[in-house]
Amino acid sequence: MRVEDALRKIRLLRRLVPENGASEFEAETAGRLVQAMMDRYSIGKEDVQGVARPRNRMTWVYWEHLLSEFGLGLDRFGGRASATLANDARVVIRLASGHWHVQQASPEGWKIAVRDFGLESLRAYLAERGPRPYSLVA
Repeated sequence: MRVEDALRKIRLLRRLVPENGASEFEAETAGRLVQAMMDRYSIGKEDVQGVARPRNRMTWVYWEHLLSEFGLGLDRFGGRASATLANDARVVIRLASGHWHVQQASPEGWKIAVRDFGLESLRAYLAERGPRPYSLVA
């Protein structure tokens, strides 16, 4: 691995923090990997500080909160997540771009039924076609 590759990986690992949706243990492990790579390749802190981070970056917390309003849980892996709407439908979210789509099961496989962008459009979709909360109290 070259020093440029190590710097790229260090910058990516430094994004693994609880504020961006990582668990406490993932953040700790990422920190240890960063330190090990910096020691191995003799990279100073000043070499890594040149990373400009976007201030408005969205985290999984926003999506989790939105889906919890409709009684849905979010299963996430890396930069993607999904939630089951019904037995034959699920919503898939891409964190980096904020795009989401609804997939429906069909005999040929999964077909994309709806595509859109952002929290508010997903909230509108779920309010119209999402799961209905039922109450036993009349």
